[in-house]
Amino acid sequence: CNGVNGYVLGSYVKESTPKGAITKTAYDDMKEDSEQQSAYTSKKENGKYVINCSDSELDMLAAIVYCEAGGESYKGKLAVAAVVVNRVQSSRYPDNVEAVIKQKKQFSPVGSGKFAKILKKGAPSSCYDAAIAALQGESPVGNCMSFRAGHSKKGIQIDNQYFF
Repeated sequence: CNGVNGYVLGSYVKESTPKGAITKTAYDDMKEDSEQQSAYTSKKENGKYVINCSDSELDMLAAIVYCEAGGESYKGKLAVAAVVVNRVQSSRYPDNVEAVIKQKKQFSPVGSGKFAKILKKGAPSSCYDAAIAALQGESPVGNCMSFRAGHSKKGIQIDNQYFF
């Protein structure tokens, strides 16, 4: 206090949280999120996207990547993002990220509510990295527009999913 260090026996101290205060962990998380957003903005500005994609659609793309490939390798995450980008580029699907992701009976996490929860909470940075890379034209699956988990006799296998 006032530049003087002192010590107090723990039994005399009662912890409380003042109104409007946050924990250091919450502050650090907030700061990290802000730094990550700056990094994503920088990545976005440094590379041209192959399709139009708003910031909210980038959030959606990262969220669906997490829902569909959160436990997969980076390549698996990139493959899922590439499928969405490929669909937007195709005349057989809607022409924007949001409409492709929310198209009826296409992505099961959308129907189950998992997508909405992840979108609200935010996806991990690895999912944003994969989404941005796919938007910039990277694709380990070429022009594939579908994928599924499990075993298959056709398609490109990446981790536990097949892309076709």
